[in-house]
Amino acid sequence: MNKDKEIVTEKENEIINNENTFKDDESIIEDETKGKDEDKIISNKQKYLDEMDILDENLNMKLKGKLEGTNLEMIEAESEMYEAWDEILNKVYSEIINKLSQEEKDKLILEENNWIKERDKKADAAAKEVEGGSMEPLAKITSLVVSTKERCYELVNNYMK
Repeated sequence: MNKDKEIVTEKENEIINNENTFKDDESIIEDETKGKDEDKIISNKQKYLDEMDILDENLNMKLKGKLEGTNLEMIEAESEMYEAWDEILNKVYSEIINKLSQEEKDKLILEENNWIKERDKKADAAAKEVEGGSMEPLAKITSLVVSTKERCYELVNNYMK
């Protein structure tokens, strides 16, 4: 009987050891997966920073002539810049919002709505400074470009790691 008990105890120990080893393996896998997710977030941050830097350079090179041209050409150039920055802002925002908990999403949505109101106030104030003149629409769109570009960098730097 003692031998049977020893065999059973030996088997129990073996099972326990195997379970512990399995748990250790699961922890290692979780740690490795977590690391990969963090690496992905980190690489996305750098990817977006690089993409935005390149966008800025390309827009400035492409639109340089227009930015130094007539009022209409400057407005067209700034409008093109605004569309490009707004597009990347939406891309960044979507990626961030999809990775947040519901509470964090709600907070970011509120923050974004407040930012939009502030952006529009700034643009209106810039336009009001030259109200009635030919520079009014240019002042407004330029303000929108600056605010939107700044918001892109702010979101990437504050929400991506």
